[in-house]
Amino acid sequence: MKRWMPLVAVALLLLAGASARADFEDRFGPPELVELADIRKTPLAYVEKVVRIRARFDRLGEHYNPVYTRFVPEVYTNFSAWGDEQVLYKEADFADPFPFFFYAKRHPESKSLYELERFAPIELILHIHDYFQGMVWIEVVGMAGFEGGVVNDRILRHIARGAEYFKSRQWDGCLREFKDALNYPLPRSYAAQIQKDIALIYYYKKGPSFRLAAELELKNAVELNPDHVYLRRLFLRVRDENRLAEEEGRRMKTRHGPEGGP
Repeated sequence: MKRWMPLVAVALLLLAGASARADFEDRFGPPELVELADIRKTPLAYVEKVVRIRARFDRLGEHYNPVYTRFVPEVYTNFSAWGDEQVLYKEADFADPFPFFFYAKRHPESKSLYELERFAPIELILHIHDYFQGMVWIEVVGMAGFEGGVVNDRILRHIARGAEYFKSRQWDGCLREFKDALNYPLPRSYAAQIQKDIALIYYYKKGPSFRLAAELELKNAVELNPDHVYLRRLFLRVRDENRLAEEEGRRMKTRHGPEGGP
């Protein structure tokens, strides 16, 4: 049986997090949804703000500074996480989780941190008020799970190997790895990217059946990521080329007859 999600932990988070978030919003209003990347890029702009991010849990940590911040191990649990916008099958993103999240141990749902599997999708409400050595140290005041698709080590290996095969034009190996990854309910952006690359493989094979397969993969990719301008343009281009090829095939049949004779 495939164990795609940390089901118990996420279920507990969804229940506990909904209550904590409702309580917090009653007191402070709904927090704005931002990307962790924006906080890291301009940390001072977020000091003394309450915001919301989507992330993927990495691991518990030991980053404490009782002198220059409020965060001490007796009171807070430290953990690291990636922003949901980070593409974890890319080495640079995978190697760069944010290590300065802190959740007060008095919060009931903070205990769920100890049950989370790596890469579990979590939505965090952040109250940012500590700044040290060029970066914010972030207090988490609410946490819940969200349906963000599945990421795990096996999936990331399939996609990373597929990308290497793609670069070296080893199409069969690339298709094998990408299709193995698509057996999982991936994050929508991951699945869209993989289906785009599969479509490009079919497209460059050039045969009519491959071009139609490329159109189908791109159609699926656009449905997964409808706001992606490049994906939509590529799909329309391949679709239009296929229609022109079909029309040209019909004209050739009409001109030469069904048996190819005069």
